[in-house]
Amino acid sequence: MVVNKLFLSEPYSFIPLKGKKSICRWKTRIENPYNSNQLQEYIDKGIESFGLICGYNNVECIDIDTKVLPIESQDSFNEDFLKNIPKAIKNKLMVQKM
Repeated sequence: MVVNKLFLSEPYSFIPLKGKKSICRWKTRIENPYNSNQLQEYIDKGIESFGLICGYNNVECIDIDTKVLPIESQDSFNEDFLKNIPKAIKNKLMVQKM
């Protein structure tokens, strides 16, 4: 795997993950993101997952755990939630279902 330079040219900050846990202090990466060479070093060491740092360059995250809802309500919650978001905000969202 090679760090995609175009992806890193975007104003984001990433941290390497092992499973769902960061393997470094994420707070320092709010103001001082890794560069592509530093991220490539983690990839060369076998790291395959990276987390997006919220707070860097005004990136915000909404994490909604629908798994706490009854199974029959999970899909309808997602659909209703997305229907009611203003288009200007919806165009800036990335929705990931797990």
